[in-house]
Amino acid sequence: MSRFINRLVVVTFLTIVSICTSVQARLTAEEIQRLRSEFVSSAYDDFAESVVFVTGEFEDPAEKSLLEYFFDEAEEGRYGIATGFFITSDGYVLTNAHVVHRTIDHYVQTLDGKEYEAELITIFVPFDLALLKINPEKPVKPVVFKEDSEVRRGEIVMSIGHPHDIRYTCMQGIVSGTGRQLHLPEMGVQLSDVLQTDMALYGGASGGPWFDLDQKVVGITTSQCCDSECISYGVSHIVILNKLLDLYDFPRRNGFVRGFRLKLENGRCVAYRVDKHSPAGQAGLKNGDVIASVNGAPISGMTSWAKQESKFNAQTPVAITVLRGEQKEQRTFRFTFAQWKTPNLNDTLWKKIGLRVRPMTEEEIDLFGLKSAFAYIITDVDAQRFEGLEHKPQVNDVLGKIAYVRPRNLTHFARHLDSLPAEETISMVILRATDQQTKQSVLLSDEQKADHESESTNGEEKSNSDRKIIKIRIDIEGFEVK
Repeated sequence: MSRFINRLVVVTFLTIVSICTSVQARLTAEEIQRLRSEFVSSAYDDFAESVVFVTGEFEDPAEKSLLEYFFDEAEEGRYGIATGFFITSDGYVLTNAHVVHRTIDHYVQTLDGKEYEAELITIFVPFDLALLKINPEKPVKPVVFKEDSEVRRGEIVMSIGHPHDIRYTCMQGIVSGTGRQLHLPEMGVQLSDVLQTDMALYGGASGGPWFDLDQKVVGITTSQCCDSECISYGVSHIVILNKLLDLYDFPRRNGFVRGFRLKLENGRCVAYRVDKHSPAGQAGLKNGDVIASVNGAPISGMTSWAKQESKFNAQTPVAITVLRGEQKEQRTFRFTFAQWKTPNLNDTLWKKIGLRVRPMTEEEIDLFGLKSAFAYIITDVDAQRFEGLEHKPQVNDVLGKIAYVRPRNLTHFARHLDSLPAEETISMVILRATDQQTKQSVLLSDEQKADHESESTNGEEKSNSDRKIIKIRIDIEGFEVK
């Protein structure tokens, strides 16, 4: 009898525990749902002003139309719809490369409705990242990146963007997968370490930030699966942070050579590829050193280093304190950065792609009928590099695009080529304008112009109607950047 009573007591106790656990589970689920709702609302309230609308006149390269380059009075200008977000208080905006590469000019609209002309600082096609800069009337509110760890599957995220031009739309979901591979056909690149989410992200949301429960950015919207409403992709914050210094491009812009690179490891800036001949290397900096502070300012991640690096120049005295080894040995190195020597960018283009170019004059731009001043005339061609191709670039052609990017200036263009993977197969767009009767380029050298004028003087004068300009677009596939 006593044994039976004991069993009854145990069964009753287990039943009560089971009921209590079930109630607790239901309460936890309700609480989680409430917390999720509060998280989304709070993140939107706190960071909507950090998100911007990115626009500018563009032509879709998928249409294979020359309207991308030339004016057409019958065609109304079209404007892009995309998202970006402030990453500094002085107006740096992060967005996607595919957002800006097809846009002639760039404008940023803020939450209060103000519009600013934006400068393209850097475009990294292989990572689908681009950096714009505006000059705001007052300091803006930047986002905060998650720098201490990677994002995990199942984490709750939210985003703010402008899908289909519906401004400041709030979206929520979970991280469905990490480390994905993603092909962007319009850019001709394969992205790695991509995040997957079940958020419904549509055209116009590209470039929007992904916030986690701590309201820190863990990714940036890049693409949506075409045949699914709930499979979308974003570039990981780890990729963004490891490319952040390259995006800012402070050494070239401020005239100094760093002499080492930095990568993010568990929220810490770690030095690698230290040039032993650089001032930093000669001062004693080594690969694997963890940067603890710069000139007394603590370094807690890549963004804090970038804030300090924006102040550097070749004459800036620098004191870097590092942690080294398992014993966390602390050392301070004092040095001054080396002076940046501007390379001959045309020599770089010749080495990379076998072309030399020069900017077009205003008269030449008008003659071609180009809608943008971002144009360069080819002045020299390495024939061996293009041997075997059906269509070859020629002197006096206009360089339209290489690897889906229009050369805005030679520095940007050289950096774009440097960012491409080794032996990357690329496409090239060449624009050629020829006289209808002579079949010669309308852009002649001085000697050619003299000969042409002499022939015209001895012969019959040609009217403007006889000089019809033919505009040709040539796609060259299968070319390797050396």
